[in-house]
Amino acid sequence: MKEYKIELTVEWNRILKNAFREKKDIIKALLASIALLTYGNTTDRPSKDYLVLRIDKMKRLFIVESNRITSFNFPFGIEERQQENSLFVYDPITDLALEGVNLAILRSIFVDLMEDESSYSLIDLDSDIEKIMDSFDKHHEKDRLWSVMKHLIECETGYLRFDYDPEREDGLLHPLNHLDINYSNEVTYKLGLNSRKSVDELIDILDINTNCSSIL
Repeated sequence: MKEYKIELTVEWNRILKNAFREKKDIIKALLASIALLTYGNTTDRPSKDYLVLRIDKMKRLFIVESNRITSFNFPFGIEERQQENSLFVYDPITDLALEGVNLAILRSIFVDLMEDESSYSLIDLDSDIEKIMDSFDKHHEKDRLWSVMKHLIECETGYLRFDYDPEREDGLLHPLNHLDINYSNEVTYKLGLNSRKSVDELIDILDINTNCSSIL
């Protein structure tokens, strides 16, 4: 089992300002987390909101805020660079390094180009994507970049969020402590909890190597 904790940067204030309601929100946060893991400094005792990457049989990100913990799947590989005291993130399907220019291209496509798109139709945006790759002089990596984009769009998110929500508490309709399962309005639902949960408790609930939790 491996676990990495990194304090959130100012960029995350914008990311977390709005609720996660679409797949594009998850992808943008995922790409921002890759940048944070690659260029940030890990810490055992974060002093403010932070990100946790937990790798075991599950690979999950946990975004830890004062009253909220958001979690979703981390579909990429990660290695430790001992000499540089840093982390290396890569796509396990293509072995493409997700750093530097490659990461910049993906963020340009998903954060800038697709920001106003109602759906992810890569074919419809083919010419625009090609221009982005050419502008970074990375056309020779087209096939691997396209594979990573497809992976991001198709991968299962496994999204859930723990909320401690005194502002909107409303009995059993909106419990003070609850889990929000799934991100879109069409399929989301809540599970009330009898107490406030820490990130370690939430990790334990999701860890298939520990005893199952019960909703009864």
